[in-house]
Amino acid sequence: RYNRLCGIPASLSNCKLMDEFNVEGNAVSQLPEGLLSSLSELTSITLSRNNFTAYPSGGPAQFINVDSLNLEHNQIDKIPYGIFSRAKHLTKLNMKENQLTALPLDVGTWVNMVELNLGTNQLSKLPDDIQCLQALEVLVLSNNLLRRIPPTVGSLRKLRVLDLEENRLEQLPNEIGYLRDLQRLIVQSNQLTSLPRAIGHLTNLIFLSVGENNLAF
Repeated sequence: RYNRLCGIPASLSNCKLMDEFNVEGNAVSQLPEGLLSSLSELTSITLSRNNFTAYPSGGPAQFINVDSLNLEHNQIDKIPYGIFSRAKHLTKLNMKENQLTALPLDVGTWVNMVELNLGTNQLSKLPDDIQCLQALEVLVLSNNLLRRIPPTVGSLRKLRVLDLEENRLEQLPNEIGYLRDLQRLIVQSNQLTSLPRAIGHLTNLIFLSVGENNLAF
């Protein structure tokens, strides 16, 4: 962690009992073919603050037992379709500060996801299938290019934190009022002209940030 590594030796695949892999803050741009899939006991992978432009090669097999994956601050422009098809334990995904322009079509299969951080990317649309992430408690979409939030977000009944700061939102869906467990709602620095009355249904809300909008009270 925080060294000047440019590469990882393939011989690391012999460390079969490794359950945490952290190379944060280096200059790594790729991993040896199949390295992560050979480390079948891995539960936590941290590749943040490196030079990755794509997901490590190795396919879905490399995330079978992983519950936390951190790829923050790289240069990745897409999440491959099906990459998490075998990641039945994945609950935390951090893709903050990358170059994502869209989410994969199978995002609705990430049913065990609890924390999803996609802040500081180039996302312009959130798919309706986001409603399938019923276990989601934290959703960070700050500093993207979103103009709308689909009404299906109201299906995320376990959501506690929704961060939409610094997008291009002009309104919020009324369905946001269904998020009865929501504690933090951050919509600062958008283009909102009003807030839906349904916000009054958020009886567990303890923090609301709406500054730097076009609100008229």
